[in-house]
Amino acid sequence: MKEREIRNPIGANMAFRREAFEIAGFFKTEFGRYGKKLLGSEETEFCLRLKKLKPNAKIVFDPTAVVYHRVHKNRCSLRYALKRAYYEGYSKAILSREFDLGVEKEYLRALIKNFLSSSLKLRFSKSFGITVVALSVGTGFISAKVFAKPLKDFKDKSL
Repeated sequence: MKEREIRNPIGANMAFRREAFEIAGFFKTEFGRYGKKLLGSEETEFCLRLKKLKPNAKIVFDPTAVVYHRVHKNRCSLRYALKRAYYEGYSKAILSREFDLGVEKEYLRALIKNFLSSSLKLRFSKSFGITVVALSVGTGFISAKVFAKPLKDFKDKSL
């Protein structure tokens, strides 16, 4: 696999040139984890804002970059996966108020299509887990669409 341009990196392993921050500012504190809320997408929001301000900016994925990331035992449970999925949907709904997230919609469609075509081959427990996590993402997305404050009001971090 070779380097390729992407929309946004995964936050665990990314670097930006100083110019990116000079153009787009810093990461918004309205996004990200706090307390027991697993909100995310701060790197997505930053990259979308950067591309909006400088459309020819390039964000590149380098598959040779390595990151070692310890995963705590409590993150290896269905309960954590559901909570994380819920807040992923919630975060994306908040972002969708300001940005076009068509890529996520296309990806979700592809996942569902792939899942439906291969679900007979999967064990029931795996199929069930995938279904429940996807429903959790959808629930979070709908919850934020209905109940979340506008992005500009998130500074106090009380959702």
